[in-house]
Amino acid sequence: MVSTVKLPILKKVILNGDGPIQVTTNEKGVETEVPPKTAQALLARQRERKAKSILLLAIPDEYQLRFHVIKDAKTLWAAIKSRFGGDVESKKM
Repeated sequence: MVSTVKLPILKKVILNGDGPIQVTTNEKGVETEVPPKTAQALLARQRERKAKSILLLAIPDEYQLRFHVIKDAKTLWAAIKSRFGGDVESKKM
């Protein structure tokens, strides 16, 4: 089942691909064009942030700083499993 997200005005601009192209300038004065993001990319980023925040809520406070620097939810989940998963003997029980 695919869930749909309603993006009011932004959806037309993104899906047509004719939205305004943003221009950014770095410290050296070089301008770079940044194309508009698709609706799928926005939704994927939103889901990634939500998954990471939910995983961080499950970690005790004294370990927050160690896990907060991990960038994505998949790596965070692997780190949580390795830290709090126990050893082979406790998993047999």
